[in-house]
Amino acid sequence: MIDYRALLALHLIAVPLFVSGVLVTALILPSLAAGEETPRRQAERHRVRRWNLILTTPAMLVVWVVGLTLAAEGGWFAAGWLHAKIALVVLLTGLHGMQSGRLRRLDRVGGVTRAPVWPVPAILLLAVAIVALAIIKP
Repeated sequence: MIDYRALLALHLIAVPLFVSGVLVTALILPSLAAGEETPRRQAERHRVRRWNLILTTPAMLVVWVVGLTLAAEGGWFAAGWLHAKIALVVLLTGLHGMQSGRLRRLDRVGGVTRAPVWPVPAILLLAVAIVALAIIKP
């Protein structure tokens, strides 16, 4: 069995990678989805999508697998704070899924679409709430 501290360290490395990937994508998507279609814009979209596939998505998977393992090791599945935290992580994961789908569609069809700006504050609020629940464990 893997040491609890090693799992916690892995989780604490994966969380900021995942959250920052979702946040950066939310900040960049509006500029990738607006304006004239150019080879430079296509290359930028390709880079963001590649970043998403290589870093953000694997970090999300590590967050989930290691986080659930830590919860099992700690015996926290009966705790209400963990249920709330998992619900918030599900929302953040859903936002990531929406972004990934939008990147795929933009890469496939190009063109001009509107990207919402609300995900940025939502991501920040979700991240703060998740960290608060993990630290305070009310």
